[in-house]
Amino acid sequence: MATNGRIRRPQSREWLDEAFHNRVVRNVNRDATVHLLNECYDAPMQFIGQKVEVRFLPGDTGSAYILYGGQHYPLRLTDRVANGRTKRQAALSIDYAKEGRGDVH
Repeated sequence: MATNGRIRRPQSREWLDEAFHNRVVRNVNRDATVHLLNECYDAPMQFIGQKVEVRFLPGDTGSAYILYGGQHYPLRLTDRVANGRTKRQAALSIDYAKEGRGDVH
C-alpha cells in the first residue's frame, strides 16, 4: 500500500489498446496492397511506394491500420479479382523521339 501512489493509470481505454498493438513496417506495393501475415490488404492509394507502419491487435489482423501523421487509415482484406480491375494513374512515360534523341545512331 505504501507504493500505491506510484502506480500510473492509463490515459484512456484507446491509449491502452494501442499500447498492445503489434507494429510492423511494410512497403505499399504499386497496386496499393500490403502483405501482412501471409494475407494481402488494401491500403489507401496515397501510400503507394512508401514504407508505412502497420499496427494491429495480436491474432486480429482485421483490425489492422496504417498510422501516419497521427491519423489511422484502416486496411481491408484484398479482393484480388476486384483489385485486378481497378483503374490507377498511369506512370509518367517519356517519348525520346519527341525529345530530339530519336535520330542518334
